[in-house]
Amino acid sequence: MLFNRFAKKRLNHAGSIGIGVTDEYTNQGIDTKLIEFIINWAKKQNNLKKN
Repeated sequence: MLFNRFAKKRLNHAGSIGIGVTDEYTNQGIDTKLIEFIINWAKKQNNLKKN
């Protein structure tokens, strides 16, 4: 899982999220837990905005 904040000052309030789950771990809710984690983390960060 990764989060990259955009480098340009005018876009610094936003970023991109990437996750990957290998086949052996699919359909176990792991991807959902990862998304929930990153959303909760993002809510605690300064200067990030929900679009």
